Amino acid sequence: MGRIFFVRKIIHKWFGLPRKALALILTVVLTLSVLGGILAQIKPTQTEPSPAPADDPPPGPYDAPDFGVLSEVRFLDVGMNYIGGIALDAAHKVWSWGWNQHGQLGINKGFQMGPTSPPNRMGYAGGMIRLPYFVDNDIDIVDIAAGYHFNLALDDEGNVYSWGHNGQQQTGFTTNTTTSGVGRIEPAVVQGLPKIVKIKTNNAEITNGISMALDENGGLWVWGANLAGTHGQGNTTTTAAYQATPHKVIFPENVQVVDFTGGGWGGANANVQVIDSNGDRWGWGINDGAYRMLGLGVATATIIQPTKAARQPGMGDLVQIDSSFRATVALDENHNVWQWGRLFLGPGVGSETTIPIPTVLEIDPAEITRLGYTPIPQRVTAGESVCYFIDQYGRPWAWGSGRYFGFGREGGYEDANSQVAAKAQQWPREIGDGDTQTYDDSPKIRPPTAMGNRGIHLHPTIYDEKYADNPMEDIWKDLAFRPIPKLKYIYAQRSAYTLMDENGNIYKWTNDGSGAIAWGWDYTNPQYDPPDSGNIKEGLYNVYSYEVMFMRGSPRMAPLELTIDKPVKKIYKGVSSLDTDTLAFKLKIPPSFTSAAMNINIDRKIRVMKYVIIPYDPSDPNFQITDKPTKDQFNDAYDAAAAGMKGDFLNGEIIESSNVEQIINENIVIDDNCKVWVMVSDEGYVQGELRDNILVHTADNFYTPVNLYERGVERNDNDVELYPSTQEQVAKVYPTAYDSAKFGSDTAKYSDQEPDVYGVPLDVNGAVITAPIFGHDQVEITALDVPRYAVSGTKPDSTPQINPVTYTLNQDYIDDRPHYNDRNLDGTMTAQAITENTHTFYYSFALPYKGAYINGAARPSNGLQTAPREVDLGTSIVYRITAENKGTA
Repeated sequence: MGRIFFVRKIIHKWFGLPRKALALILTVVLTLSVLGGILAQIKPTQTEPSPAPADDPPPGPYDAPDFGVLSEVRFLDVGMNYIGGIALDAAHKVWSWGWNQHGQLGINKGFQMGPTSPPNRMGYAGGMIRLPYFVDNDIDIVDIAAGYHFNLALDDEGNVYSWGHNGQQQTGFTTNTTTSGVGRIEPAVVQGLPKIVKIKTNNAEITNGISMALDENGGLWVWGANLAGTHGQGNTTTTAAYQATPHKVIFPENVQVVDFTGGGWGGANANVQVIDSNGDRWGWGINDGAYRMLGLGVATATIIQPTKAARQPGMGDLVQIDSSFRATVALDENHNVWQWGRLFLGPGVGSETTIPIPTVLEIDPAEITRLGYTPIPQRVTAGESVCYFIDQYGRPWAWGSGRYFGFGREGGYEDANSQVAAKAQQWPREIGDGDTQTYDDSPKIRPPTAMGNRGIHLHPTIYDEKYADNPMEDIWKDLAFRPIPKLKYIYAQRSAYTLMDENGNIYKWTNDGSGAIAWGWDYTNPQYDPPDSGNIKEGLYNVYSYEVMFMRGSPRMAPLELTIDKPVKKIYKGVSSLDTDTLAFKLKIPPSFTSAAMNINIDRKIRVMKYVIIPYDPSDPNFQITDKPTKDQFNDAYDAAAAGMKGDFLNGEIIESSNVEQIINENIVIDDNCKVWVMVSDEGYVQGELRDNILVHTADNFYTPVNLYERGVERNDNDVELYPSTQEQVAKVYPTAYDSAKFGSDTAKYSDQEPDVYGVPLDVNGAVITAPIFGHDQVEITALDVPRYAVSGTKPDSTPQINPVTYTLNQDYIDDRPHYNDRNLDGTMTAQAITENTHTFYYSFALPYKGAYINGAARPSNGLQTAPREVDLGTSIVYRITAENKGTA
């Protein structure tokens, strides 16, 4: 599909037809050409409105989010090939993926496509694979670099290894070992170099390949293409058009190199630019008079002598530099971004701009207004079509042309492909769901099944049936529409892009297939995957993503699952049969991870499994942590806790994963409301590197019993007590609202098994917990019947009197009752507490009323109004009783 869009882009560029018109024309052509073959496979497609875009970040400075380590392997660096790449992991081993025509996978296999190719042949790697060479020879790699179709690696002893395309002898060898193409299929040490501390390749066309290495004394070495004098020897004849022998660059003065980069254009034409220890820039090689690629302000086509660039006004010492094809960007000490060469800055997606000398990048003012802060660039990356920087909050910014989807926009792929920005804007902004829209205002296409019915053919989405109901797939699916995480690096090749966050997770998007996004080895045709998406041997190599997606083909293992069962019963202190509650903690350990395709086996070792109980104290800084605590916060709390408030389930032992799932059950006993932190630390792929999993559980099911009372007094004389404090008609509202709603009439499941006891859930300071899981108890108080009296309709202050009255035992109840739970030495409530917890009913004297007759006497028709039922003593009323004698009593 990426090839079709590429054709459309060429037509758009050369003929100037509107993009939507081209989309329609190509759609009709393609439909007519394949209609007969696909009619039988068509299934109904559901469309749903596009979800709201991810919320813009809140105004003001903010950090990008932290997702933690998502892959089973934490990565340190990435190198980008044109359609593939390499990565360095935390165990200092190298991984590769993508196309293998020139041996760039580095797995000692020649090139041959298809599922029936011999064991020593491989066309593509649809997922990641760990290079056997460095594993089998116990070599620790500390740096990597990737060119168009070739790769470099640097070990911890300063040796450089190379493999892949060798058309310009950029691997440092004159011979090739591939069965197809021109290249070498396994890493080998490059000869003729001193101890090296840093390596790079140039980012340029396949025929421009050079390799570069910085020695421990600040000297730069170059080998490979040299038609433009790229080896820095001051001429183009000493080393011919290309040569495998590394040459130390000859500077006209004493120069110590601190950073370096390379670009190129045309056959065997490459260039090099460096920053020296004084913050100055040097350049040599292909300049191209029309493009001024070296930013030296001269139109000379080739500059064969390393030449110092003049500093532009306002330019501080340069600290970082990066080139891609004909474009270069650099960062100075004042965090200004400078750009020069040939850049795609519009107005059309294919429109190029020549910038002959370094010019300061402008940040889009509208973007600053939208976000509420001004970015401070920390690191720059050059791409052929789009360039990038990472700001002080770890967020990416981009400018250029989206002709190869370089902005990584979530939404309509046509709009993404047409985007142009000459000023830096914050892109990408969020992780995608998998190319489900043609335009931003199109409905998202969510397939009912996965077989060939993805949003766009060969573009996997989070909605595919294949990825449903699987915790391992949820790892990347749950990232959709979330903001881009805090970044460490951005990488760009011609039409493929990669992000690495600060936790070593890799995210990719690309215009191409050929394994470029490393979607995975799990080709499952015909159940889920289209027949042309890959095969059993090479995995899912022919899939695409124009939106930023987590690199699903990285090693993933089902996560550890930590759970604590929620409390099921209320505990009334001193009343319930148990004074403690037992929390059931469960740890689920998935099976060990084994993948022959990835060349890896990972066993998990559980080395830490501890808990600490944090008393329910909102004033405690530990209790105030609303999310999970950090490892340091956990350890500090654990060290400070008393012996009875913490525990170690392992006591120095280790639990190892096996080929089956394991479940570990432990109990934690608590005796009051609290928070419980549990930390499980496991060692996985990297020996000695622990990953911390922390679970937080809040217990608020301990209630302190209280007693409520009632008393009755005359309304007009409160000193006349009709009955003293009593609990005769004080009753708990039972079942509770929680139990009624959750369990109905199934009393055996009720959380509250104490129908006659009520109380309040308290924190350590005596305050009522605001929203306990089982809710607040309620108490209903009904006035007693008192002879010759009736409950008054109003209180002495003339406000309505409610009977029965219901109290909810929450913070509002105790706010006006400071002594509501004071106790005597024998545990009984103090007189003050009884007074505060007593509800007073007010009564009025009751007289007979019209309609109430003695011995069933007939109702008189005397025209009198009904006499009052309630009167206050001392009130004068006119009251006449008529009786009829109906016989002798």
